[in-house]
Amino acid sequence: MSQITIQCRLVASTDTRQFLWMLMSQKNTPLINEILMKIAEHPDFSVWKETGKLPKNFLAQQIAKLKKDPRFQGQPSRFYASVYKMIDYVYKSWFKIRGKNKLRLQGNTRWLEMLKPDSEILQYFDDSLEKLQNQARKILDEIDSNLTQKRIIDHLFQKYEQVKDPNIQGAIVYLIKNGASIPENKVETEKKYEKLKRKAEIQVNKLKKQVEISVPSGRELDDQKWLDTLILASTTMPLNQTQCDQWFSVLKQNPPSVPYPIIYQTNEDLRWSINEKNRLCVQFSGLGGHIFKIYCDSRQLSYFRRFYEDQELKKSNKDKFSSGLFTLRSILILWKEDKTSKSKDEPWHTNRLYLHCTLETDCWTTEGTQIIAHKKQEETLKIINGMKKKDDLTDTQKSFLKRKQSTVNLLNNIYPRPSKPIYQGNPDLYLGVAMGLQDPVTIALVDVSQEKVILYRNIKQLLGDNYHLLRRRRNEKQKLSHQNHKAKKKANFKQKGESNLGEYIDCLIAKSILEIAQEYKVSTIVIPRFSQMRSITEAEIQVRAEERIPEYKEGQKKYAKDYRVQVHQWSYGRLINDIKANSAKVGIVVEEGKQLKEGTFTDKAVQLALSLQQNITEGKIPRNTKS
Repeated sequence: MSQITIQCRLVASTDTRQFLWMLMSQKNTPLINEILMKIAEHPDFSVWKETGKLPKNFLAQQIAKLKKDPRFQGQPSRFYASVYKMIDYVYKSWFKIRGKNKLRLQGNTRWLEMLKPDSEILQYFDDSLEKLQNQARKILDEIDSNLTQKRIIDHLFQKYEQVKDPNIQGAIVYLIKNGASIPENKVETEKKYEKLKRKAEIQVNKLKKQVEISVPSGRELDDQKWLDTLILASTTMPLNQTQCDQWFSVLKQNPPSVPYPIIYQTNEDLRWSINEKNRLCVQFSGLGGHIFKIYCDSRQLSYFRRFYEDQELKKSNKDKFSSGLFTLRSILILWKEDKTSKSKDEPWHTNRLYLHCTLETDCWTTEGTQIIAHKKQEETLKIINGMKKKDDLTDTQKSFLKRKQSTVNLLNNIYPRPSKPIYQGNPDLYLGVAMGLQDPVTIALVDVSQEKVILYRNIKQLLGDNYHLLRRRRNEKQKLSHQNHKAKKKANFKQKGESNLGEYIDCLIAKSILEIAQEYKVSTIVIPRFSQMRSITEAEIQVRAEERIPEYKEGQKKYAKDYRVQVHQWSYGRLINDIKANSAKVGIVVEEGKQLKEGTFTDKAVQLALSLQQNITEGKIPRNTKS
């Protein structure tokens, strides 16, 4: 099953927008802030950080207690449920990021401890490079040659921990330094070793800071914290550099201007209608009779009309259709700053209201809906069969069992939807998508059964006649960076945002990738997992700066900053989301893989495709599972 998210503007009367703004900013967001503060100040928080999760029922208990507080009373029940979902999401993400950073820190620290120069390793082999390389070949011969480079390196790290012989350990370090291969008969220079070691040190230091990532602190919608920090920084000397950095971090950030979104997880909490002007409208449970009109792109109007049609069909055919087969799955109500408005009017005038809808793409057709219905029936039947095995069911359990049986029956009825054959790609054709600083996107179409590359495409070929937009965006980024730099020098920390050009280019790239995938009947697109891309690129930039301007910290900082502006700064997450969304509409599976740090981008794209096939062969990823 694949899901995508679409959005539209919600247009309503002034009274309605004011009512919702006050509810979200004066009640809901302060409640989230209060609970986030209680979590951070809890005496057991250090234990929760290590376990990587909040105690069961802790959030529910806090919300139930604070619901009685006059400051947070008067909210719809769905808003309290949204508070739970929001905080749960924030902390699950926070714990996950922190856990990944800890593991990466352990790995990088271990590598730094293992790292030795060739001159020191050669001492174990009587200063003979030939003996060292012979030992390295023996180690490689023991490893399956069909494994990818990453798998071989992982195997080498495990072997290093298992053996105690310094000769074998030295040969393993030699292999890892050279990318699991044996280089020509050349000994590593001292300069190359120092560069490699410095790069590892930079990554370790950055990861140490990332592990101590700041605790979620909520959204203060006024400027009071910023003003308090400004007064403190103006009248008090910082105790140390850490405190100074904390003050500057607060001052340079733009304080949030909009409240937390409201999450509706149940698709039946919305009531769709069409007004006298044939405009699609929506109402939300808990918000009384407030009506919001839908304003969306013409390309997305068909989705919103489908939501209305699903509701009307279920309403007019009572006890026939299941809401479990609705195209709409969940929604988000949120405010966004209107960047075109220069008015200092009330916030419900200067901010716009939006609706983000997550929908099931497979529910768009009869064939896709049948697949989803079958899966849901199987899941429900497992629950029913498990319940039937129990003796002496309570009345509550019997009622639950009856509802589940009714659900199974309703899932037999499929909503009348257009028919479209399900996309069938060649299971052996994978499309690897590599990304980086100098070359934003490079793709490789690979026949994984034969390990044969069918085609390559770089960013210039993907954009074609629109390639000139890349240069325009680069110039725009440089100009914007310069403008923001001048604003900071004038103590104006309000940063200007970029235009929609980058978003448009991402759409063009994603569209081009999908066209190639469809033309060649690709079954799977493999995108990189960028959880550590930032630290890798930052370390590369820092090492480059230290090489160009040694022993001059300020010069290194300036060089690194200028270099970041010169290379293509890209919103990789946005591009990846575009690729996923376009692929989901067609039915092409999208998987993630770890991109190589070394080598050309064409090699990295090929490796992404082959590494996924390796994971499937080893049973680590099921075949044809949609992300």
